[in-house]
Amino acid sequence: MTAFYASAVIGQPVFGLLTERLDHRFVLAIAALGSAISIVGYVNSGGAEGVALLSLFGFFTYSGFPLLISLAADYAAKDASALGNSLVWGLGATGGNSVGPLLVYALVFDDYSRLGGAFEVMAVLAVVSAIGALLIPKPPPSMPVSLAGSHGQVSAEMDSHTKVVDSPRSALFLRERGVRLRCVPATALSSPAR
Repeated sequence: MTAFYASAVIGQPVFGLLTERLDHRFVLAIAALGSAISIVGYVNSGGAEGVALLSLFGFFTYSGFPLLISLAADYAAKDASALGNSLVWGLGATGGNSVGPLLVYALVFDDYSRLGGAFEVMAVLAVVSAIGALLIPKPPPSMPVSLAGSHGQVSAEMDSHTKVVDSPRSALFLRERGVRLRCVPATALSSPAR
């Protein structure tokens, strides 16, 4: 179990970096497929190989939750972000943790020799989830402004300091919290303050 949980400590930052660089829907699909493949491998293996596959399952599975929070932020309106996060937490995490064991129990029905088959059914559901993640329409654009390039950069004025905002996600985050943003032409930037 230590390997299962410890791998999530590594997986969440890795998937966080992937989320900053790739489409959130694609990264969520990778996490779901990785979970499916590793759990089927675990069920059909043993020994050190089984421990490694269980660790890989934790790596992919526990990375899904932060991805869902990030995906909810892509789609939730500014004034509904708390509702979006509560749906991910309430229905996704808590609801999933309630329904998942019931589904496994219904598949096993007091015969633990069927447990491997139950995990394989859950893996099929993970594959369906991966396909579903890819079918979600693209989120609406978050910023109508170009944030970098030859036109200039967006900077945020906070506590009488000006800081360059590096990504659209950061700019949206700051704008939603009432931080004043301004576009600075590239020619006016001698050395960006960070």
